[in-house]
Amino acid sequence: MMVECINGCGGMAATHYEGVEIDVCGCCSGVWLDFGELTQIVEIRGAAWSENVVEKVLTSLGGKGVPVKERERELTCRVCNNALPPSNYQSNSGIIVNACPDGHGVWLDAGELEKLQIFMERWQDIAARDADKHQHLLRQIEVDYADKKSKGLREGPAYFEVINIFINRVISLME
Repeated sequence: MMVECINGCGGMAATHYEGVEIDVCGCCSGVWLDFGELTQIVEIRGAAWSENVVEKVLTSLGGKGVPVKERERELTCRVCNNALPPSNYQSNSGIIVNACPDGHGVWLDAGELEKLQIFMERWQDIAARDADKHQHLLRQIEVDYADKKSKGLREGPAYFEVINIFINRVISLME
C-alpha cells in the first residue's frame, strides 16, 4: 500500500534505514516513522558520521519552544487523521517533531531524522561515559522504565518521557 506524504506531495517510498523500513517522500524528503521505529533506529546505531559533521549538527541545535511557522502547519496522522502537534524534541533540542498523540507515528521534515539520531546518540555516549558516576540515577531510570514497560508503554511518546527524564537528570547533574 502506497503511503501518502503528510505535506501533500503524493506517494512516499518505503526505504530501509539502518535495517528499519521507513517511509520517505521523494519530493520534500520528509520521513514518516511508525510507532517504535525511531527507538529502533537510535538503538541500532548503524550510521556513522564524522566528528566534524556531529559537531556541526550539535552546534546548530538548541532553542526552546516551537517556531510560529511550525505551529501554523496543519499536519495530520496518516493512521487516525488526528492533528500532529509540533513539539521541540527534549524541549530544547531545536528539532521539531510532529508526533501522533495516539502513538501511531512521528513526522520528521527533511534532515531531522539524522539530526535527532546524532542528538540522541551523543546523549547515549555521555550517559555511558558517566555511568559509574551516576549509578543511582541509572537505577532509578531502570525502575521508571520497568514501570512504563509493565503498563505496555515501552515505545512511542510515553517511552520518550522516560528518556526525557533521564536526559534532564543528567543535565541537572552536569550543571
